[in-house]
Amino acid sequence: MPAAGSNSIVIASPVSGATITRNRVIVKGAIDPNLKGMQLVVETYRNLETTPASSFPAHINGNYFASVVQLTDGQNTISR
Repeated sequence: MPAAGSNSIVIASPVSGATITRNRVIVKGAIDPNLKGMQLVVETYRNLETTPASSFPAHINGNYFASVVQLTDGQNTISR
């Protein structure tokens, strides 16, 4: 759990470096309690581009969030 006032988001799963071969993954984690009421999206990027390829809304419940993220066919590597 991020410290209050840190304005941080912690991704719990999938872990950084994980390789996902399915066409979707659930991204889960925790948010700074001070960020309650904010909207959160998970963005996907292709080959380290600086412009997001897609954005997926996260559902927030208390200090935790989850988002179903659609991936491209084939191998997808998770990084933060």
